Amino acid sequence: SQFRAMRRKYEEIRPAKLGKLPEEVPKGRCGNEWKAFCFGGKKQAPHAPTVDILLCLEQVTISWLVVCHKNWLSNSPAYPAHPSVKLQRTDQTSLTGKQDHHMRMAYQALWGDGGGGSISWLYTLLVCLEEPLVPADQTALAELLRSLCQLWTQLDNWGYLGRPAVGVPPEKEELNTDRLVGLIAALVTVIHCHFKQGSEDALWVRDVL
Repeated sequence: SQFRAMRRKYEEIRPAKLGKLPEEVPKGRCGNEWKAFCFGGKKQAPHAPTVDILLCLEQVTISWLVVCHKNWLSNSPAYPAHPSVKLQRTDQTSLTGKQDHHMRMAYQALWGDGGGGSISWLYTLLVCLEEPLVPADQTALAELLRSLCQLWTQLDNWGYLGRPAVGVPPEKEELNTDRLVGLIAALVTVIHCHFKQGSEDALWVRDVL
């Protein structure tokens, strides 16, 4: 699979590439600094995960970032448990203003600007996560799997699955819901099938796979 191929490539080049972090990358493990680096801030543009960055990170930082992104995703408006998300299923061909607003927030949290959202970061971090997993990584991935499947259910309840992008102008065709849904499914597949997490939840994982 593409994921395994990416892991093999990473494992081949990592021993020779671990070195100094690029100047703009946070040097410590400060959640606020990394959140601003990944998603952007008042005076900072968002950053997509790149090989140059990830090859310079120690495993303890990679594991820590997986937990951070899991928590940021769970606390974002995209997550079904967020108090602002109280939408019911719709079978309309277009969504109401409030539903469209929440779907845009979900897209922004998951995909971000130019692919720098939680989904892209998590997928790339998992490429770099060492095996066998330590217990803390197992716990983080199991919790992330549950969150992603809940998101999948919420998107389905919004009428988001199997539909074209809603409210996206033609000049921004890259904001494609199929890409977003595909990334969620890819992450669930990686966590459940590659890392063997979430076996007890197979019944609801199956809805995504």
